[in-house]
Amino acid sequence: MDDLVINLDEYNKLSKSGRIFNLILAAAIIIISSVTIIRRILDGRLFNEYLFQIILLLAGFNIILYTYGFFYRLSRRYVILNNQGIEYKLSWSQPSRIISWSELKKVEIKTLRIVFHTVEGVASKMKLGEIFYSDIKKLKESIGNQCSKNGVEWSDTTVESELAEKALKRTP
Repeated sequence: MDDLVINLDEYNKLSKSGRIFNLILAAAIIIISSVTIIRRILDGRLFNEYLFQIILLLAGFNIILYTYGFFYRLSRRYVILNNQGIEYKLSWSQPSRIISWSELKKVEIKTLRIVFHTVEGVASKMKLGEIFYSDIKKLKESIGNQCSKNGVEWSDTTVESELAEKALKRTP
């Protein structure tokens, strides 16, 4: 089975064409502002006459950092399901967690959290508070299917009306 990757960040779900557009836009901004800065320096102009081009240059680098760079990688949240187990990261401040299927005893899917009970008796909670409704439904279905395939006991006690009500408050 291929890895099922669920990206939980709505604000940066850029398609391939979106990434290419951002890269072309950033490259154009960087090239134009760099050439303008160099020409104005060689003409002996004052610093305040090419300050706007410096700001544009920084904006171009900012677009690249947003699209491909360090800040996106640091802040992204995701869930990966595969034959080995579940890997998830729900906060930029915490490292990712990896739980193998052999470690899992039971999975409880609740309204806004998923609780993983391991063989050692340790429970790990995945809070779903800031995730969009469509992603929660997709995630719960996928985890339920994977649990069934890998022989892990699971239960879904989700109250759909409560989930939908809470999700409506977060819908952009």
